Amino acid sequence: MRYLIDEIVKTISEKAPYNEDTIVRLDNMPDPEIYLRVCMKLRDRYGNRFSARLSREKYDWFCSIPEFHSALKRLREHGCVDMDGRMTYWRNNSIGLVVLMGTEAVEDRGGLEDFYEITPAVISETMRWKYAAWAEDF
Repeated sequence: MRYLIDEIVKTISEKAPYNEDTIVRLDNMPDPEIYLRVCMKLRDRYGNRFSARLSREKYDWFCSIPEFHSALKRLREHGCVDMDGRMTYWRNNSIGLVVLMGTEAVEDRGGLEDFYEITPAVISETMRWKYAAWAEDF
């Protein structure tokens, strides 16, 4: 999982120069631990110019799986869950890097399609060309 997290963080960082306001969608991840680890690494890199929100809909879906409760609790503690269900709010109120997570589960996606999206398919395509480094991770 470490290489996957590093690849996601690298991809986001390439799209988000430190001194610019940028919104990126991180969608379709199968485990909230991925979202949590990405958030922690990006917070270390961007500091107070970073915020992230996991959609309420994706959060609710993850809550149905007991193994995910620990990661979800930590995401909540770090303020990374959109408990109000206002993902589109961030479109007009973002400063620095904002990562919107799990937006594929949001019904009202108005305006969210405009942002760069990172999915497992995008990362898989990137990692395909870096198989040797990925294999060393095992």
